Amino acid sequence: MNTLENTLQQLTDERSNHISTYLKSHHDQFKTLSHKCTDYFNILKTTLPEDAHDLLFQYEDLVNYLHSISQDFIYKQGLKDGAQLLKLLSCKQSGDLP
Repeated sequence: MNTLENTLQQLTDERSNHISTYLKSHHDQFKTLSHKCTDYFNILKTTLPEDAHDLLFQYEDLVNYLHSISQDFIYKQGLKDGAQLLKLLSCKQSGDLP
């Protein structure tokens, strides 16, 4: 990765962490659903036999990783869309649109 990509990734990670922290403390629906997920996970963990716990943790890791990839992609696409919109609006204001 080049320096610009590294910087963009670092900024994206920092912003995503900030938004995640905000959601966890200020968004009631997010908090409610997060607690439900934790409750369901704990029910599964206590219901499953001990030798299946590792499989459950592997599943949880995979779901979290997929979610992370998705959120990263969506955030970056939003940045690209915002830049494209800004460029389009700048062209419109300057009269450069065809």
